[in-house]
Amino acid sequence: MRHSNTLAAGFEDSGPRLGNGRRVGRYIREAGSIVWARNISARHILYTRDALTINRGLLQQIRRAGVALVRYRLKGAGSYEIALDQFVADAVQLPGLANGEDVFCVPRANWRFTPELGGLTLFAFEGRA
Repeated sequence: MRHSNTLAAGFEDSGPRLGNGRRVGRYIREAGSIVWARNISARHILYTRDALTINRGLLQQIRRAGVALVRYRLKGAGSYEIALDQFVADAVQLPGLANGEDVFCVPRANWRFTPELGGLTLFAFEGRA
């Protein structure tokens, strides 16, 4: 079965896919922009650099899709957000880190964090000074 990454009908059910065809996150339309939203666990945080990452293949797909904002929701903690242009500008490439695929990482301090408490959003923390 061939998977499509085009933004057509069923847009809310679309998202970038890994090489094995598994969808990672989803595209959402918000305020006239496209957001790539993804649920993550603590294992997705690159602790050696205290950073969040995007694999090269996923980054290429979300750029082609016209994504403006990346949102990672860390279960039970809150959401991290960054403009895709800012992610690309700040990213450090780590060659071959994910099963031979290049990974791009940006420190968590560069992401805007919105904590959650029992499902309630408390306030937004702007990581940049």
